[in-house]
Amino acid sequence: INTVKNGETLELTPEHPIYIKRGGVYQYCCAKDVVLSDMLSFKTPVLSNHTGDNLEAYVLGLYLAEGYYCLDKRKNKNGSVRKPLYRISFAFNKNEIEFIEMVIKYFKQFGKTPCMSNSKISEAITISFYIKEDESYKFDKFFQCGRVAFEKKIPSFIWQMNKEYVINYLKGIFDGDGHFVDTTR
Repeated sequence: INTVKNGETLELTPEHPIYIKRGGVYQYCCAKDVVLSDMLSFKTPVLSNHTGDNLEAYVLGLYLAEGYYCLDKRKNKNGSVRKPLYRISFAFNKNEIEFIEMVIKYFKQFGKTPCMSNSKISEAITISFYIKEDESYKFDKFFQCGRVAFEKKIPSFIWQMNKEYVINYLKGIFDGDGHFVDTTR
């Protein structure tokens, strides 16, 4: 398969599944069945069964693409020092409702309520969850992904998970930062 964008060759086994756009419809097919008019898509559909480990994997992928964490050391209103809290945050476009809902669903499992703030200068919304230091172990997988963009990485534990977990993780990353360009126009 030769790609149009940069002319690179993509070599695959004949039975390798490919996500394509054919006749305006996104679908999977085997590499051997791809025809010249098919558009190769690197964006796969969001699975509807994001529950349990699949939800965790997908949200971790979204975190790698759209999230960050910090240690919040603010003081109490009376000026005394409070115990530090970890703040795990995600920044989305306000129209990315499906992603926002999945992130909230995941953190609600742990009794976490989202703190949401809208940008005054863009279409962005930030969703934050505050984590007490003594419960931070529950969110260790997020911390292993990195704190901010230039520290981000795919943590080694991902490659030890089952195939479905890895696929959901990678879908989260791509859905957060990936895109598909339709060059048929």
